[in-house]
Amino acid sequence: MIEAKQVSNHEVTQSITFRLPKRILEQIELEAKQNNVSENVLVKQILTNYVDSFRLSKGAGMIPIKKESLQILGQNLDGTSINRIVETIVSMIKTFSIIRYGKYDLSTTLDSLSLYIQMSNSQMVHLKERDTHRFLINHNLGIIWSLVLEELFKTVFREFMYDNHIKFKTTEDSIIASLMLESL
Repeated sequence: MIEAKQVSNHEVTQSITFRLPKRILEQIELEAKQNNVSENVLVKQILTNYVDSFRLSKGAGMIPIKKESLQILGQNLDGTSINRIVETIVSMIKTFSIIRYGKYDLSTTLDSLSLYIQMSNSQMVHLKERDTHRFLINHNLGIIWSLVLEELFKTVFREFMYDNHIKFKTTEDSIIASLMLESL
């Protein structure tokens, strides 16, 4: 039996029962305890991650790769290689936007870019201060990957705004992208 109820103003939830192997349940219990969350919260996170990330990444042809491997690969990238990587990621972000939201605009692009960064196992914080949006991204992959991310932001947002509305502070392992937006 499935039971539906309103949890917040935005999301209706349903209760459902699953039968899972004991070893899976034991791992869920352990992980939930280690992260100080309920089993329900952990299972919701796992399923949300699958629906919002893994399913899309699999369809986009993404594969997992260790950070150390990316650091090594990044050591010999030149401008042409960076541009080709950025073009591939931009195409994937557009695909994510269309598959997830049925459209490609500034808002869906931002959500898809955030999703891509999360799937890349990097951290991103989005701060809003009036008309300025700041994106702080920490990736710990080295300066070349900071330059890749900087070019990615420039390319993605170039469709929606002028270059002079985007500013960057780039370091060895992070970037801060500041965008002047009317509203988002």
